[in-house]
Amino acid sequence: MTDLTDRPVAASFDCTGRRGGRRVRRSSVHMTTRRGQVRHSAISKKCAEFDLGHLAVNNIYLYGIQDEGRLATYRARAFMTGKRFDATKVRRHNFPMRQMPNSFCHARQQFRLGGRRMERRDMSKAQRGIYAAAVSPFREDGTLHVQKLVSYCQHLITAGGCDGVAPTGTTGEGNSISHRERMALPGAFADAGFDPSHVIFGTGSCATQDAVDLTSAAMSAGFVNVLALPPFYYKDPSDEGLYAYFSRLVEKVGDDRLRVYLYHFPQMSMTPIPVDVVVRLKQAFGPVVAGLKDSSGDLSQSLAFAEATGGVDAGFDVYPSSEAFLFDGQAGGCAGIISGSTNAFGTYSRAAMAAAEGPDSDAFALVKAARAVASKYPLMAAMKQMEAWRSGDDSWTRMAPPLVPLNAGQMARLKADVADLRALARAGQ
Repeated sequence: MTDLTDRPVAASFDCTGRRGGRRVRRSSVHMTTRRGQVRHSAISKKCAEFDLGHLAVNNIYLYGIQDEGRLATYRARAFMTGKRFDATKVRRHNFPMRQMPNSFCHARQQFRLGGRRMERRDMSKAQRGIYAAAVSPFREDGTLHVQKLVSYCQHLITAGGCDGVAPTGTTGEGNSISHRERMALPGAFADAGFDPSHVIFGTGSCATQDAVDLTSAAMSAGFVNVLALPPFYYKDPSDEGLYAYFSRLVEKVGDDRLRVYLYHFPQMSMTPIPVDVVVRLKQAFGPVVAGLKDSSGDLSQSLAFAEATGGVDAGFDVYPSSEAFLFDGQAGGCAGIISGSTNAFGTYSRAAMAAAEGPDSDAFALVKAARAVASKYPLMAAMKQMEAWRSGDDSWTRMAPPLVPLNAGQMARLKADVADLRALARAGQ
């Protein structure tokens, strides 16, 4: 048993060091005390065993464990961060130190140390506006290319014209990405310095506990805004069953800072979320149920959600999935859009929002034309092909099975359509 003393408030681990000027691998633990002092002790064993009951009692928070393959540690971290750890259920957790390369302590970034109580940094509800449902890059072996996704999302909210990004949703092939990779992703966004109010992570899963774990991992990294699918495997669930799923998600995460955006996509999930269920959840959980993404493609459905909940005036942010609905949606109480085609055409929507003529502008006509082009092709494959052309990196065309890239004919037609759009954009300048 490793004894962590002096009531530390944060711990981190690494596996490297120096001996005689040469970099060598070792196992170690760093502890930050309430007085801000850092203590170090070497661990010679390959597998270190910590009493999580002791860690919870002493408010120890684990941060910065990268490439870590044991989901229990993420759950323990989330429990401890929210001070909800139940030591009667899990008393200790084993993990190989070799699974923690390049780890470092994030506690100083996450908390202001020194006082008896630790104050969390400010966390914000998602900023309203134009969001891209970000596509996901994959390595040759099919794993998620995390750093490329992080860099790409930085592009979307700068040069890409978007106010925010929604990774690991449908367009991001979220349900084709491993649970382990999805658990680690929010930490990478935190490392890159993303503002939490500009990111909504997809955390939906058929298993309630998986959704809880993914949501808790996002919360632990500082991201309170999540997009949650309904449980979509069992078809035709009752309203009571849907309410039970979402209410259990909220209650098990158990943090008032959480902001859940319900994900209504009946064509894909085959599990619509009725307006009455949305209203009931909003009444039960207040600001925690913060909004809804409506991917039905039916503006009247989006407006029905906004009307029933009060929309933006009542703090409930409905996001249609098509930028063609941008102005009509906002007029009806919606908060903006979360769209797959803004991966490539976000700057068009930004220009339309800035145009004095608004919905009557040439800029908005271009937005609608671009959306019509995107709708002619398999959306994820088309957006990845567009990014491959923009970046000069053909690896962007990789898809997670069963999805496949565009074929040669589709690529040629898309290239011609995009050329026509760009000609239209130049004519409107």
